[in-house]
Amino acid sequence: MTGDLDSTAPRRRVPRPDLLGLLVAAASAAVFVSHGFLGRLDRDLAIYTYAGQRVADGLPPYVGIVNRSGPLSHLAPGLGIWVGRWFDAPDVTSARVLFLVLSVAAVYAAHRLGRALLGSPWLGAGVGLTLVAVHGFVDYASRGPREKTLMVLLLLLALEAVVRRRWATTGVLVSLATLTWQPVFFAAIATALVGLALERRGHRWRALLRLGIGGVVPLGAFMAWYAAIGHLQDFLDCFVLIHVRYTRQQSALHDLPRWGQDLVDHYGFSLWVMVLGLVASMVAAVVAAVRLVRVARRRTERTEEQRALDAALLAIGVGTVASLAWTVRAYNGWPDAFLVFPFAVAGIAVVLGAVRGLAGSRAAVAVALAWSVAAVALGAVYAVDSRSDGLELQRAHATAIMAAVGPDATMLSIQAPAPLVVTGHVDPIRHQMFSLGLQNYVAEIWPGGLAGLRDYLLRTRPTVVVVAAGFRPPWVEQLLEEGYARVGFDRSGGYSWFVSNEVPEERRTAAQDVLRDATG
Repeated sequence: MTGDLDSTAPRRRVPRPDLLGLLVAAASAAVFVSHGFLGRLDRDLAIYTYAGQRVADGLPPYVGIVNRSGPLSHLAPGLGIWVGRWFDAPDVTSARVLFLVLSVAAVYAAHRLGRALLGSPWLGAGVGLTLVAVHGFVDYASRGPREKTLMVLLLLLALEAVVRRRWATTGVLVSLATLTWQPVFFAAIATALVGLALERRGHRWRALLRLGIGGVVPLGAFMAWYAAIGHLQDFLDCFVLIHVRYTRQQSALHDLPRWGQDLVDHYGFSLWVMVLGLVASMVAAVVAAVRLVRVARRRTERTEEQRALDAALLAIGVGTVASLAWTVRAYNGWPDAFLVFPFAVAGIAVVLGAVRGLAGSRAAVAVALAWSVAAVALGAVYAVDSRSDGLELQRAHATAIMAAVGPDATMLSIQAPAPLVVTGHVDPIRHQMFSLGLQNYVAEIWPGGLAGLRDYLLRTRPTVVVVAAGFRPPWVEQLLEEGYARVGFDRSGGYSWFVSNEVPEERRTAAQDVLRDATG
């Protein structure tokens, strides 16, 4: 009968739900939620929240605020804030909830990477939950938004695609990760190209084509979008030109003891877990390279599956070296270590694989389960101990000061975006960040340079100026000296408040009282 199914034809297997993976995700979510959503909004977190606010207001990335990270670092918090506004949720909370979801997704992606490398969901659980033990990752899971969280997720997915030799998917994910945070490109493409070079003969050119097309599609889509809305130059400036021409980074080698202590202070015990994973990843790469050479010379026999695993381990090891090299070359603080997390997680998979090889599968599963429990416990202890409500104090101070100076007050932020975020004000200019070479960029594109910017601000006279502690280049000093009175330093955020001289003295005094009362 026409249309009847052939009962002898093989049935398509329905994928089983990954119940263990869901349990891994649930455990990570419980840890992240226990950290709370009221942690202090520091400068970088506020920058990405403010960028998200501008996106939620309808402005494309870079049009609402100039920033050197990729456009997805604006769009992701913007999506969270846009959805949150439908439910009248605070913008910061909305962005943080979305990034908590992305953090949980990263843990699940690490679980999948472990499964791809080891072929065992139980060992994969131990690999995935490694991220839950990493202090910095737990901190940003509910205190974000930070672009590096999304980058970790996309890089983990890219590594899994390399292991599974899905080259078009790898290209898309490498491109998306780069469109989030550009430096990830070097480690990600190194991993992909080594894995591709070790493909079977006759498949390499086709794989390279797929990788290239996959990478070009997201980038081309963004360029076409910016061209269509008339802001292609903004995209090229912020995504490429600022990095190539203006950005100046300091190597960790210039002050290794200081940066080493910075890592210890912010990662604690979890730093050594990451070090173990990184070392294991590089050692595994060397061993895999030796095996591949022997196979090539026909000194040993390996199945195609074993050879593919060796190729993946070598590719990940090369990516590990590239990620470490970039982190050392351009280290501005502990969040820069996020780039090595996916490679360290892969190294933990190597460790569990070694346990299985030495002691058998049951022993490896027992070790993985013990580590899973320990990782969740360590993460939960850190999450609860480091929980804070600093955001409430920042919001209270900023709201009270703006109320004191008047209902129509405007605000200018100079490297201190948190007050803008918590009060809902919009900066009068697109430029808030001036460090690490951005000041030179502004000096070239603003009519009249930095002096022209100072004169423009004196003419438009924002009611309030908030300036980050320690940032006082000459043009900022001149701006403040010619038109503003200092009302105090806000320790809750690390910035100073200034009020225009045109504001009546009694209102300036009321603003001073807010900070005076806060400090006793």
